[in-house]
Amino acid sequence: MKRISSVIPKEVDIMGRIYRVVFPYTFATNSTYVGIHDNCERCIKLTDMVEGEKIPIPILHTTFLHEILHGIVSFFTTEETYAVTEEVIDGLASGIYQVIVENNLYRGEIPKQLKVGAYIYNIAYPYKFIDEDDAAMSINNACGKIFISNLGTMDFKLCRLTNAICNAVYCIYCGGRSISELNFNIGEGVYNTIRVNGLDKLFKKYSYKGVIGNASKKVR
Repeated sequence: MKRISSVIPKEVDIMGRIYRVVFPYTFATNSTYVGIHDNCERCIKLTDMVEGEKIPIPILHTTFLHEILHGIVSFFTTEETYAVTEEVIDGLASGIYQVIVENNLYRGEIPKQLKVGAYIYNIAYPYKFIDEDDAAMSINNACGKIFISNLGTMDFKLCRLTNAICNAVYCIYCGGRSISELNFNIGEGVYNTIRVNGLDKLFKKYSYKGVIGNASKKVR
């Protein structure tokens, strides 16, 4: 896990692909752009200002996560199968960011509850799947329940928890029914990228700060 030394890191590891992060970047062609992902150049560019106004850190981090999700999608898909819209990426980024900053996650244990948007999901763990001995996780969005078995290491279970988070976020923030509609395991990529880069700690550390110029001296 990388040490947190700044609001935006200089690089990010996405499934073993190292992306250079250019921040702050000035978009010459469109002053309303906040971020862009360039898979060919392995680069993410983010600005700290739009139309003369500084961007609050939580919005900046959500945009950073948005571009990271583009990188995860490009890892698991090809141009021919790439069918994830900007609206879905927006919803996933906003939802996953909210879940990270408003819950105590990735601390070596499975929480009892999870707040996703305005909803509370109860987590049954360790859960025994009667009909499937090798089942690791199940989610019921209609009832707000997540079931995680005792199968595997804690790292494996936290990855399954992240799968459930992505599923719940997709349902609540993106209007989908199941994350399986995306046809690839985005939860695996999200968990790996969070764990390797320490994004959960980064986002929580700055989640209640203002813009960078005003927040830099307040952050310890």
